[in-house]
Amino acid sequence: MRIPARLPKEQTMPLLSDNFVASAVLPRDRDELIIRDSKMPGFALRLRRKADGKASKTFLVFQEMPEQNGVRKRRKIVIGDHTTFPADRARAEAQSMLQAIKTGDDPAAARAAKKAQPVFEDLIDEFETSHIMTKKPETQKVLIFTEN
Repeated sequence: MRIPARLPKEQTMPLLSDNFVASAVLPRDRDELIIRDSKMPGFALRLRRKADGKASKTFLVFQEMPEQNGVRKRRKIVIGDHTTFPADRARAEAQSMLQAIKTGDDPAAARAAKKAQPVFEDLIDEFETSHIMTKKPETQKVLIFTEN
C-alpha cells in the first residue's frame, strides 16, 4: 500500500493496526513521513529512511510542551520499533504515556532517568573500591573469594 505524502482533506486518518503498518511504504521522494492515528490523538507512526535506504517504522507519542513566548512546541517520544512493539501494545503504551502527560508527569524524563542509573557491574566495582578495600587483607580475601 502506498501512502500519499499528504492525505486529501476528505480522506480520514488511518487506524494504526498491524496490517496497516506492515503495508505502509515510504514514498521514494521522502526521507520521513509521520502518520497520525485516527482513534488516539497524539499517537503516530514514523516512517524514516535509514542510511542503507530501507525504511524504519517507529511508533511515537507527541507531547505538547508549555507555551514559551507564544510559541507552541511538540516533543516526540519514541515508543518503539514496529518489529518489537505490535500496534496494540504500542497503542496501550501510548495511552499510558498520554495519561501520564495529562497528569503532569514527563515520560521522557522518567525514561532518561532510568537509563542514567548505573548498571549492576558498576555498582559491584564501586562496592569493591569503596568498601572491600577498606577492610583488613584477610577479610578482603574472603569477600573477593566468595564473590566469584
